[in-house]
Amino acid sequence: MDKSAPPKKWLIKASPQLSKENPIGSKEGIPRALANLLPLRGVNTDDELMRFLHPTLDQLPNPDELPGIKEGSNLLAKAIINNFPIVIYGDYDADGITATALLSLFLRDLGVTSSSYLPDREGEGYGLHTKAIKKIHDDLSKNSPNKPLILITVDCGISNKDEVAFAKELGFQVIVTDHHHPPKALPEANILINPRLQITNSPFQILAGVGVAFYLAAGLRMRLMERGVFSKKTPPNLKNYLDLVALGTIADMVPLIGVNRIMVKAGLEIINKSPRPGIEALLKYTREPQGQIRSETIAFQLAPRINAAGRMGCPNRALDLLMSNSVTSARHLSEIIDKTNDKRRQLTDLCYAQAKEKQHENIKPDQSSLVLVFPEWRQGILGLIAGRIAQDINRPVAVFAKTDNCTLKGSIRSIDGVDIISVLNQCSAELIQFGGHSAAAGLTIDQSQLDRFTEKFEEIISLSMKEIYLEPVVHIDHEINIEETMTKIFLDKYVLFEPFGVGNPEPIFSCPNTVIVTRAEQRGKNTLYYQIQENEKCFDGIGFGMGGLSELLINKKIKLAFKISLNSFRGKQRWELRAEDIKLPA
Repeated sequence: MDKSAPPKKWLIKASPQLSKENPIGSKEGIPRALANLLPLRGVNTDDELMRFLHPTLDQLPNPDELPGIKEGSNLLAKAIINNFPIVIYGDYDADGITATALLSLFLRDLGVTSSSYLPDREGEGYGLHTKAIKKIHDDLSKNSPNKPLILITVDCGISNKDEVAFAKELGFQVIVTDHHHPPKALPEANILINPRLQITNSPFQILAGVGVAFYLAAGLRMRLMERGVFSKKTPPNLKNYLDLVALGTIADMVPLIGVNRIMVKAGLEIINKSPRPGIEALLKYTREPQGQIRSETIAFQLAPRINAAGRMGCPNRALDLLMSNSVTSARHLSEIIDKTNDKRRQLTDLCYAQAKEKQHENIKPDQSSLVLVFPEWRQGILGLIAGRIAQDINRPVAVFAKTDNCTLKGSIRSIDGVDIISVLNQCSAELIQFGGHSAAAGLTIDQSQLDRFTEKFEEIISLSMKEIYLEPVVHIDHEINIEETMTKIFLDKYVLFEPFGVGNPEPIFSCPNTVIVTRAEQRGKNTLYYQIQENEKCFDGIGFGMGGLSELLINKKIKLAFKISLNSFRGKQRWELRAEDIKLPA
């Protein structure tokens, strides 16, 4: 916590008043304090509660309900039966890597040989590239002359109209699977599968790229069963690929509700019971014991390591890790990836410090956005820096680096309430290309347009943020005495709310009264370990990035905003309070 930073505003969410006679969850024995959180997560009836607390795979919608799946899986089934060459073209982030691994492994388990391609972030950038498509074509044609070629994109392709056209000219049949916001001019692929192309609000629209890939695999399995391919052998069990879905879905920060919640919860069960060699090797670098892996383990331990491979120019190592059948090979690759992540972390910390200095020089109190340019930075860390600065100042932030020519490539991270894709659509005249989600986007711009873009970006966002607080905000779900959260019945029901993530965030609580800090010390670089006393009971806690406050807190009365965290250390687990914000008396 930066002691010079402005204090955060605490906003307590308004929970609807529950019926005292028959509150939601009373049949399940849900404590009232937890029941108050349910309407905030769209759970308003006991039926919805059962689906929320106990999601099952039979609740997943039929794959053919996702437009394009039936046609795409029919094309793939025909290709497999006729032994056409298949290549999977992915993205270099965790979502794209897991999606590529999932389809590659599914085909491998079918006995089908396929190849894959992941672009280099620095040398090529996101999406399809004509040079790569030409090389793939030439390589496949050498081994399979005069055969139709199948190109499947995962987590990319929806913005690559020209590249898809080029692939078709070369003779590829192209299946685009993507989940990003589609542009006005769509690629003329043989098959387009993108949940965002649906006009109605469908259950698929929240899928990550790996989720769309899973549904294509599910559709293909159905088509092959219809053709009698599995009359003499057992078809692959789709559940076995949900660990990859969980990893990519959590990493891509799509909502963990509906179909995503069902698949991620099942995927976490697989990771805890029988992780594949690559994931098991990565888990050695976390502090979590086997069987206790949660969504935050993926979000803060596994996903950053997978992403680090792409950020630092070696995405294929992460792909090889996830696809490895060898424990020895997986351990070797995980060690390389862990070291890569260490380098990424060191570089990010160094660049974040530089960005903080420039932030103070460039931002004004009434400014609604921030644009920073660091010509020499690696493009792979731009999104990380933009995200950290956006969190610090509660404003959308764009960070750019220079390419080899006169263009700038950048990443944007937004805040709640500002749809960054909508903003970029209004700035499109100043951009070469862009794409992404409402909360995060990548873009390319000519250097000559930077000033104009910065001006227009600020103008549009300032209109969007009229009702949004510019100062940093902590959104409190519920005020509650700390001792109420540390009862067995509360904690037993609390774990059923997992997996936590976007759309179902970890609840943030605050104590209604002040509590006394009986112990506070800094450990490591900047971590606060503390103990507080409430009603003569003591509770342990931790505060990341708050170590500098330790000397100020001893024997002080404070107001605490906190999450409840299950800490694992040397094989032992205990619940503790993870501080989100601390307020000292005036």
